[in-house]
Amino acid sequence: MGQNCSRANRAETAGNTDYMYVYLPAGTSTLKVTTSGGTGTESLYYNPTTWASPSAFTASSTNTGTAQSLTVTNTTAGYRYISLYANTAFSGVTVSTQF
Repeated sequence: MGQNCSRANRAETAGNTDYMYVYLPAGTSTLKVTTSGGTGTESLYYNPTTWASPSAFTASSTNTGTAQSLTVTNTTAGYRYISLYANTAFSGVTVSTQF
């Protein structure tokens, strides 16, 4: 994913994880990740050093449904990892990044 980017129609079956990454350029200080739309229930995870998961994250959003949001501050340049964990099967979800 990139700056002010969206990926639509994300889907995963219950108990599985949809992995994504974003590259943050030098000078980026804040990353915001949101999800919207679709059906089902997923949790959003972030990790600055390895694939994000329910057992390896530094920030998360675990609201009921498909509307998740997290903001990470004091970021540094490089690849950062985000994931959607399917609490129940989800489909049609849009993931957006802003920095």
